[in-house]
Amino acid sequence: MSCAEVLGQLKDVEAGHPPAPDVEAELVRRGWAQRTAAAGDPAAGAELRTLLVDLRAERTALAAQLRSAPPDPAAALKTRLREVEASERETRKAILELAELPAHSTTSLTLTFAGRDLVGELESRLGRVADLPIDTFLERIETLRSALGTVAREAGAMLGRLSRSSFVAEQDLRAAVIGLATLPEPQRQEGAFLSLTGILDGNVPEACVALVAEALVSAGTFTLADASAFGALATKVRRHCPSVVDACHVTSLVWGHLPDQRERLVEDAVRSASGWRPGVLAPAVLLVDAGMGHACGLVPELEVQVGALEKDPVSVRWTAAFLAMADSPVDRWREVCTWLRQYGTEGIAPAAAMLTMIDAPPSELLDDLRLASVAVRAAGLSLHAVENLALGVKLLLEVAQGQHVTLPQAGSLRKLSAPATFAPLPLARFSPRFVQAVSTYHAATLHPQVVLRTRTHPLHSHNVYG
Repeated sequence: MSCAEVLGQLKDVEAGHPPAPDVEAELVRRGWAQRTAAAGDPAAGAELRTLLVDLRAERTALAAQLRSAPPDPAAALKTRLREVEASERETRKAILELAELPAHSTTSLTLTFAGRDLVGELESRLGRVADLPIDTFLERIETLRSALGTVAREAGAMLGRLSRSSFVAEQDLRAAVIGLATLPEPQRQEGAFLSLTGILDGNVPEACVALVAEALVSAGTFTLADASAFGALATKVRRHCPSVVDACHVTSLVWGHLPDQRERLVEDAVRSASGWRPGVLAPAVLLVDAGMGHACGLVPELEVQVGALEKDPVSVRWTAAFLAMADSPVDRWREVCTWLRQYGTEGIAPAAAMLTMIDAPPSELLDDLRLASVAVRAAGLSLHAVENLALGVKLLLEVAQGQHVTLPQAGSLRKLSAPATFAPLPLARFSPRFVQAVSTYHAATLHPQVVLRTRTHPLHSHNVYG
């Protein structure tokens, strides 16, 4: 059976239309539907109502006999009365259950939770999978779930260990461990990350420690000398940046290049962004690093469009840069924003831009995000809805690009396994340092919303104890 055929069968059951006997047996066998009392069957309803009338009459007669019966017969009458009352309760319950079923339906099938879940997954991807055999679809969706769950569980275990050993704020660790968990040999990377956070503490802004350590680990540079060189480069590029945080973001993006190429890349970004309004430079570095310096000319107009939905100027610029990297993304981005706005308003524009990096319709993107957010929550990585959304987006993009290996001191090569998503990232458009780009983008746009919500959460100790 194809996905389109199965979806049609499940929708028929949902609407109350009786399927063919062989279809019914197959849906039940697979656990997508279950047999129930015939919904809306007039004969079944009339039979139950007649039985209820008879039970009421018998109960009334027994109650009348009990009022004048001698002790011995009274005991038997009481036993029978209890049986009649129990039968009456069960009959009432059956009538109520029958009344809740669709009155027009004559089928004895209802969808199970698994069946309803499958309907949503098929509907969101139907344009891509309509002719795909259903078993192939189920295998792929399980691969996606497994990939998301595996990375999230590894990140959760890593968080548990790092939170006991590191002085980095836990909300920063929760964001970093998702990136670390996608690297080869994650436990070795965890040790490097832990040592780097100790080296960087006090040498870079507190808000950047986790991101910088993640960038160094992703590039395969773990030593004290590497950390010192990172700080020196961030200090040097600071003259082009409005803040120390932006300078750290710029340095994170160029760090995968050979040392003699890093400053040249920053200078190219400064020239490419010469027509921009004052603001952060890192998004220009992102575009130049991806070989799309020409797209910097699109950013000012895109900033105007993004600014209608997002007020934070840093998020506006990063979102515009991400949109400039994609092919005609604005309408799809707006549609994703519309859907996400149903669940909140914080960080919607940049989150939607990250999602549109995957070549898929909005319905599929949002269902993929649902699966990623479920994995984040199940692994204990989020404390509230904003963080669940932010980490779900990062996890989805990390898994979409497959496993990667960045060569130390070169950063120009990586090895990719087959991505788990139905619609993989169009990697040909991006730089080999897209791994660092995802982490930096997340740290600059979505993560500040997470930190703000965590600090102002009603159960935060500052709010509870003053």
